[in-house]
Amino acid sequence: MSKGTLYIEGIERQIYRYKRLFMKKLPLFVTFLRGKGFGALPEGQKERARAVFGALLSLHRVGELMDGFFGDTGQHFLT
Repeated sequence: MSKGTLYIEGIERQIYRYKRLFMKKLPLFVTFLRGKGFGALPEGQKERARAVFGALLSLHRVGELMDGFFGDTGQHFLT
């Protein structure tokens, strides 16, 4: 195998790992967002995950994500 192939496979493994971790914590993220005033989210898992990710990105832009998440849930983001 070439170095490029090994590098891409490593990236794919990381993507899969973080995707699984995100989906595992999705209910916690939903609870956190509801506490921040975000309303209804889609019912489908894929659509809900996209909406939650977008909402988390909007909080990240205003600097409330990491400190707010730990303060509200007592857990670190994606750990």
